[in-house]
Amino acid sequence: MTSIYDEHSWLEQVRFAKPFGKETKVASVTVSVIGSFVTRRIPEDLPLLFQGGIAIDPRNDTPMEMDAYSIYLALKALERTSGRDYSTERTALVEAVVGQMQICGGFWSHGAWTGSRREVHMRFTAAAIRLLAEALEDGLVNDPELIVDALERHLSFSERLSCGLWFLHDTLETEWAGVAHPHKPRRNKAWSSSEKNCLVLNTHMDTLSTLLHVMRRVPMRDQDKVRFQLLVREGLHSLKAVLMPSVSLRWRTFAAVDSIIRSVVFASYIGRLPRSRHLERKVLKVLRIGILGAYFSLRRAIRSHIPAFAFPDGYLERDISLMGASFEYHVVNAYDLARLMTQAREYGLAVDDGLFDRCDELIDAAINYAIGSSYWKYHLATTSETTRAILLCEAILLRASSLEPSGIPKGWIKAYCAIRRVLPPSAAILGYDPFIVAGASPNLLPPDRCDLIRLRSGKTLMIDLETAEISLPSGSPVDRFHGLIPATQ
Repeated sequence: MTSIYDEHSWLEQVRFAKPFGKETKVASVTVSVIGSFVTRRIPEDLPLLFQGGIAIDPRNDTPMEMDAYSIYLALKALERTSGRDYSTERTALVEAVVGQMQICGGFWSHGAWTGSRREVHMRFTAAAIRLLAEALEDGLVNDPELIVDALERHLSFSERLSCGLWFLHDTLETEWAGVAHPHKPRRNKAWSSSEKNCLVLNTHMDTLSTLLHVMRRVPMRDQDKVRFQLLVREGLHSLKAVLMPSVSLRWRTFAAVDSIIRSVVFASYIGRLPRSRHLERKVLKVLRIGILGAYFSLRRAIRSHIPAFAFPDGYLERDISLMGASFEYHVVNAYDLARLMTQAREYGLAVDDGLFDRCDELIDAAINYAIGSSYWKYHLATTSETTRAILLCEAILLRASSLEPSGIPKGWIKAYCAIRRVLPPSAAILGYDPFIVAGASPNLLPPDRCDLIRLRSGKTLMIDLETAEISLPSGSPVDRFHGLIPATQ
């Protein structure tokens, strides 16, 4: 068995191994893939997920397991709604993920940024672990210890802060990797972290969600479960600390100025314009580039000295050490925080109620910021390049689960429909995702231009994408309304 620590090129093995097998010719559907955030028609686009029999990232042809997990869930959704059997396709996905695990000596490796065999991305490995948990329940993997051992390896990439435990984004944040970070993060010691720790919020939350998910679904020894519960509590302690509102005058002053500048940046994103307005597009682009160059380096330095993630206007920062211009992670943070709070509540773990209240407040504020500020312009402008906006739809579905249908904010449903009119459904919207929805009813398909969603609470909503109406599946009105898409579109 080849180890990732061998000196010869493990990426070459991935690229030139035996290719993925036969094409399938059955009814298909286009989905938004959560990972690389591309669209794929399944099942016939399955060969595009592989290179050399290994699941890969189509953006750079390096190993990546998130797309495989997303497509696995989508295939299960199709099985539930259509009655078809996609076990052959799902088995191929499992074999690809397990195969990469074996090639790398028992744990995955990626090399997405540096090509190094010691570059591992924890968002990818978390998705791989969740895929194996699905496969275990589906009878495609028969050893729960395989999953528990992988989870142990994943959790080892963590760091103790003054406020609890923090799970890392990738191994480039460790001395073990021995590789320079290509994005040149600013060194900081926020919350007593090591200088290499970028403190990436979304990956910390994703690991906590994965840990809770595995504890619920994978058989394990009692002592393992007790130890994992302790890690969850320590991870939630650090999460609460970094999400608490800052009372510092310096922070509040910075946040007020930053809110204005971010609004200008987001307003500079515009969709397609007629030829007569191309000059306007160029002027706005020059303005945006100028602000990004002149302000965001200074902004990073300020954030390293007065670190915080939750801005008073509802914006959620991704990290502390990087440039801060990956604006799409505002929605990723809202999505990951909503998933984590759902998992924590459903697991029944005894935690501080103040954490739940604070996180619910932040999720709602983040959704409202995404759809009610100039961020909406940025959000819609990027849908021509990526399907990441579908995560906002999923965050809305998770929060809607805790509300009565008549209490779901109308603006949320309008935004959901605006995105869905542009982007194809995710696996959750198709009918299966153990984090987002309760699962579709067998052989029940929604009418055209409608989404039929069974929420985590068990309530079922019919969402008319054309009129932005929601109703009960029987058709009786719940909260019918008509309205324009937010003015910032």
